[in-house]
Amino acid sequence: MNKMRTVGTTALATLIALGLSTPALAKGDITLNDTFPLANNGTLHLDIPVGEIELTTHDSNEISVEVRVKPQNTGWFSDEDVSEAKFKHRQEDGHVYLEIDQEKSVQEWIIAIPKNASIDLDVGVGEVNLDDVNANVFVDVGVGEVDVELTDNNYAMIHLDTGVGDVDLDGFKNAKWDKGMVSGSVRWNGDGEHKINIDVGVGEIEVDH
Repeated sequence: MNKMRTVGTTALATLIALGLSTPALAKGDITLNDTFPLANNGTLHLDIPVGEIELTTHDSNEISVEVRVKPQNTGWFSDEDVSEAKFKHRQEDGHVYLEIDQEKSVQEWIIAIPKNASIDLDVGVGEVNLDDVNANVFVDVGVGEVDVELTDNNYAMIHLDTGVGDVDLDGFKNAKWDKGMVSGSVRWNGDGEHKINIDVGVGEIEVDH
């Protein structure tokens, strides 16, 4: 009798262990797609809590957006559900403001904007990759990385700052560097028309031309 009880207890413990080790399924990962008109020389403002941004330019006068939205937590006791997530969109005086109405989510953005459009991004945690850029760039990241590829040097000012991390600026002569024990910053001034200001709390910044 004791032997049977021991075997049953062991089997039950094994089943519980197997069950707890099985990953929980994510609740309703979804992908959103949309386009938004943008006035000539307008600005895209984007605010995301956690995620990634892949942005490039195109010849259209619209913003094209695809976003995959996922829960931040997918454990057994998570009650996060992103299946009803949608765009929050506002247009005002040549500015387009975009975000997802799901604060507790991980968002993977793929964006194409007009070539003359400016960019203003606010990211809590994540990565920002901007390609083929030739306009104003303003980026604020709490923790993460920012990588920018510029088409030319038509800039009046470039300011890059990290609280903890590295800063790299390639293709611009006579830049002024300031390297602390853990922080980094670089300043460059030119005769162009656009501005770049990128600030990362913890992470890395790389800007190339």
